[in-house]
Amino acid sequence: MRSVLAQWRVMQALMVRDMIVRFGRDNVGFIWTILEPMLLCIGVMLIFSLIKKPYEHGVQIITFVVTGYMPLTLFRHLTNSGIHVLTRSTGVLLHRRLTQLDTLLSRLLLEFTATTVALCIIYGALFIAGFAEPIHDIKLVVAGWLLLAWFALGVSIVFSAGTEASNTMERFIQPLQYLTVPLSPIFYMISWLPYQAQEIAVWNPLAQPYEMIRAGVFGPNVQAIYYPNVTLYPGLVLVAFGLIWFQIVGKRVHEK
Repeated sequence: MRSVLAQWRVMQALMVRDMIVRFGRDNVGFIWTILEPMLLCIGVMLIFSLIKKPYEHGVQIITFVVTGYMPLTLFRHLTNSGIHVLTRSTGVLLHRRLTQLDTLLSRLLLEFTATTVALCIIYGALFIAGFAEPIHDIKLVVAGWLLLAWFALGVSIVFSAGTEASNTMERFIQPLQYLTVPLSPIFYMISWLPYQAQEIAVWNPLAQPYEMIRAGVFGPNVQAIYYPNVTLYPGLVLVAFGLIWFQIVGKRVHEK
């Protein structure tokens, strides 16, 4: 139990350090980790509220945008956290209790917490203002959110090891992330696609968490199609492969 508490304190210290490095010691900087995803999402909501009808396919368009854009934000923030994480944390690794994996996990935990809090604040504000309905199944929403975080964890570890192994890897990350925009059902659902496209989309690991989140939020108002294992097992492969690669690359960085 003591070792677990000690490890948790280490993670907290690393999270505070990351926030100070990114935003300085000003209190506003700490709040900005939550405000940043909120402001971006609010901007997208405002644009869609101006160019779209209040309801599409029987659901409120603003709520639909939130359930699409915030998962995208979570995925991008988590996967970006791993880029060159070892090179940027060499000074911290002089401490005995810190491991190379700790530096990555602390960043991932910080981004996950900030984006989750931002989602709760945005949805809560929309609900109070009358722009969002009560969540139909909160457990399904949480399951979809965690499933997406699991898949993003695997991608982040691979990105972390890849960027340390080769600088060329970093040049491919941004194009790959842009490709996730059309691949992710941010502004559509699988059931809205033609039947042939649906047969392909159900095998997309990125699509399953979105469908689960929206099924939990909108309930019977939408026809959600999801198979969690399509995301769970590829995520497991990415995590396992990424950890092995991370350990190999970590030894090389440590020797330097």
